Amino acid sequence: RSIASMLFLRGKDADVADATPMADPRLYPTWSPSPLTVAWSPTRFNGYEMCATTLTNCQTSCPPIGRMLARAYQMRDAGAYLHQYAEHGVGVDGFEEAFGRVEDVLAAYRTL
Repeated sequence: RSIASMLFLRGKDADVADATPMADPRLYPTWSPSPLTVAWSPTRFNGYEMCATTLTNCQTSCPPIGRMLARAYQMRDAGAYLHQYAEHGVGVDGFEEAFGRVEDVLAAYRTL
């Protein structure tokens, strides 16, 4: 459980994004006065069409991040979309660096 979370949404359709999974009452204690705050802006972040950032003080995000990372490794190992990334200057080294960063974040959350 988390005392509170904040979800930042930026970019296309940020104002209509479904944040209900993050508002699940099972994620927060009943006494929490404001368990989830959602902020949004139509402005792109760092050139990305859409961006979501979660600020929380628990390990709730570990399982979905772990599943996402495992799926990303599977897709990379299968060669999915690699040619399209290469066309835009993202090579295998870029994937390895990104995977390493996500692994570091996941390890930090797991130590909370």
